[in-house]
Order: sequence, then structure tokens, then C-alpha cells
Amino acid sequence: MKGKICILLAVIFAQLPVQAVAQGNLSQAEIHGIFESLNYAYRGQKGIARQVQWNEYRLRFDDHFDSVFSDLQIPGINSQTDEGYLRYQNGPVSIRAGRIRPTFGFADWSELVYNPIALRPIVRAVALSGSIGVSNQASGPEITLSHQNFQLQLAVLDTKLSDLQLIGEKHDHIMARAQITEGSTIVGLNLMSGAAKTDKVYGIDARWTAPHLQIRGELIRGEDNPNGGDGYYVDCFYRLPGFPRTQLAMRRETFMVSHYDTRTVVNTLGIRHVVCPYLTLTLNYVWGDHLDGSSYVSGHGEGGWIFAPLVQIRF
Repeated sequence: MKGKICILLAVIFAQLPVQAVAQGNLSQAEIHGIFESLNYAYRGQKGIARQVQWNEYRLRFDDHFDSVFSDLQIPGINSQTDEGYLRYQNGPVSIRAGRIRPTFGFADWSELVYNPIALRPIVRAVALSGSIGVSNQASGPEITLSHQNFQLQLAVLDTKLSDLQLIGEKHDHIMARAQITEGSTIVGLNLMSGAAKTDKVYGIDARWTAPHLQIRGELIRGEDNPNGGDGYYVDCFYRLPGFPRTQLAMRRETFMVSHYDTRTVVNTLGIRHVVCPYLTLTLNYVWGDHLDGSSYVSGHGEGGWIFAPLVQIRF
């Protein structure tokens, strides 16, 4: 029943921009996009070992309505829709519906990719509780309410989607985020809960920004005995004075699954340089404990050097 209601709301919601454009001026509509190719070269492997292609299209109907569609491709392995949603914004209220990245912590593509650390944090790359992973694509309606320095986000989601699915069928997960900003510091509290009492993930994130410097981190824990997990990471980004295109970084992260008695520890040093609007180069050195693959360290291998050029074309 809940799933049918969400589908009905999505269909009704989808008609709103059509009416808005029909009543307004079509010349206000704008479309923008970006094509990206992320390439990864690891120690001990010749050439590019892995490639990720990401494309995004944004269509703005007027001052209140826009839509976003993006797809993610790993050539020879997988192709899937990343996001596909419709959004309405009016002052402190924002509503979107469709396939989305749940706003759990630092979840936006720009927060994950546009920094000197080439790989995602481990705690964001795995399922921490049953089928819940904080970076999993989901589908459903989400509302964001803002007041001065406080923001609240609520969503009802289907977290089990096929690769190309836009509209969910079983909206049995709830996601909530509360965020407060105080000066140069932003702190967020996050919760994603499923139908089962033990099927939940919660976390806290914080970010502090100063000239040339940013420090951010997340602590995330999943409850699903005996398969829950927890971990944290802390990033430090520093932009060299006089060299606005060059940024240095350091990350410390840990991760552990409940039924393992060892905790994976990963350290990363990185440098990122924007060569031109179309090319960005990232170089990392990774080391730590228990980087043997059995600790869910996807992409890290046994550590060492990682070279990650990023090619971008915007329109």
C-alpha cells in the first residue's frame, strides 16, 4: 500500500513542471551537463586498471522546477542509473522524487570525487546493516526544510533497485538528516532505518573550513547482528597559497565488521592538480593494516601508489 501511494505521489508530482512550463515561458528552460571519465592505475598493474564513466544532465524548467539525470558506467562490468529525479524548490522548502543518492553524510558526487583522495572511504563503500549501504542508490520522495542555520531532511525510500530502475516498488526505509551550521562549522546527524528493528545505520559528520584548509569526517555504524559494521574517516585538505589549482590531502580511516576480530586501518596521502578545465591529475600513496581484500577494502589492494586522472567535458 505504501509503495502504491509513493508511486501515485511521484506521478502527480511529475505533472507539476509540465503545467508550470505550459503556463510560463518556455524560453526560461535551460539544460546543462557534464561528461566525466575517472581512470585508476594501481601499483603492480600496467596502464589503466579501472575506468568509471559518469554523465549528468540538468534541465531547469523555471525558477522552481528542475530535473536531474545521471548514469554511471564501468566498461565491461556494469552500467546503471546514478540519479534520476524531479525537484521543486521554493525558499526554505525543497522536494524531490525519483532515484536519488540518500543525503546521508557526504554523499554528493562532488564531495566524493572532487578532492585529492582517489578512492571512496571504506565505510561508505559497503553494506553496514543488511542491505543498507549509505552510498546505495534509492528511490522515493524526499523533503528538505531550512530555517536560518538549521536544515532537516526526511525521505521514504526503496533501497533495492535494479540498475536502471527510477521508481521504487517497496518504500520500506526511512532516512532522516538534521544539520546545523555555526560559523565555519557544519555538523550533521543521520539515520537510515528499514522494516526490521535491527536494520538501521546511523552516523555523524562534521566539516570545518578556513582559508586554504578544510577538515571533515564521518563516523558511521550499522546494526544488524552479526553482520553489522562500523567505521570512521577524517580528511584534511590544504590548498597551497599562490597555487589555487593544487591541493594536498591526508586521510585516516578505519573499518570493522562485527563478526571479524580485526580492524582495517588505512592511511592515504594525496595531491591533486587541475591542469586545465578538462583534465585533473590525482596521485595517492596508501598504507595501513589488514589491506588484504578479506577486510572489504575494495580498490585499495595492498596499498602503494594510485594514479587517477579525471577527464571532464561540460556544456
